[in-house]
Amino acid sequence: MSKKDRRSSVSDLLERIGHREIPTLPTQAERADWVRALDRYRCNRLFYVVDEQNRLKGALAVKDLVRFLLAQDHLPQVHGRRLLSLITGERAEELMIQHPLFCTPEEEVRALLRRMIDSNVKEVPVLDAQGKVIGELTLVDLVVYLET
Repeated sequence: MSKKDRRSSVSDLLERIGHREIPTLPTQAERADWVRALDRYRCNRLFYVVDEQNRLKGALAVKDLVRFLLAQDHLPQVHGRRLLSLITGERAEELMIQHPLFCTPEEEVRALLRRMIDSNVKEVPVLDAQGKVIGELTLVDLVVYLET
């Protein structure tokens, strides 16, 4: 049995983690912006695509960015439904996954962990009441928090 109270919230976990730079990209980000973001956030697997007010609009997986940037080497591996956007897309909003999994500060950590496992998601943005990205949590964050 975990050592944390069953009602531990995401806000409790965010407080424990402290400040962490969140890998975001503006909706209008283009190729050069993607490469800078890949260089800056080398250990991240996901970028959160945000509007001018930092509200979540979608997510962009690093693997999809790499496939786009190196399309001539990876097109046979791209799913057919995404092929057209990968060929014609030039901005983050054109390549992003719409409606990614997210959480709120009030959500219980255990409930979030179950949702992430059920959805096979390894990281999620934390959104405030206005839909602004205020944090990021990974599966590892949740497991370590619950077991310490």
